[in-house]
Amino acid sequence: MRQESKSSTSNTGAYVILAVREGWMTYQSTWSEYVSSSSSASAKTPDEATEMLKKSAKATLTKMKE
Repeated sequence: MRQESKSSTSNTGAYVILAVREGWMTYQSTWSEYVSSSSSASAKTPDEATEMLKKSAKATLTKMKE
């Protein structure tokens, strides 16, 4: 897993890459976000994004085994 975030006075950006190895397969999922200070949207933290990606990876791998 790789997390990185950058910020300045006017904007912030972050990304998370999660790679999962299952048998002979490697599954990779990426999340990124850019939020400017003028935006009213609330930004996710890299830790929140990591949890979302882990949940998604577990659900995907479960479905693939069915």
